[in-house]
Amino acid sequence: MTRQACAGLVERLEHFIRKEARKRKCGIDRRARVTLGADEFVALRPVRIFRIKAHLAAIEYRQRVHNAQRAANMAKAARLHLLQHADADFKRETLQPLF
Repeated sequence: MTRQACAGLVERLEHFIRKEARKRKCGIDRRARVTLGADEFVALRPVRIFRIKAHLAAIEYRQRVHNAQRAANMAKAARLHLLQHADADFKRETLQPLF
């Protein structure tokens, strides 16, 4: 075959190839599903992350993790409750000779 005849054949076939690609693209968009999922919807945004945070907040609230108490056999540190509102450098300088 000559080059001109081959070029003409390719140009004629190109029209059908493009139509097939368009059909397949639309078919893929219509059949968007989860693999092996039976009529399941695909999540539009990451809702699961927010559910986990809400679940952990509920657990912490019930167990009072943020207001944890010491065990019954632990001794209470003497006079340290007075330094709760002082800045960190003051606490470090005050407690340095003790340790």
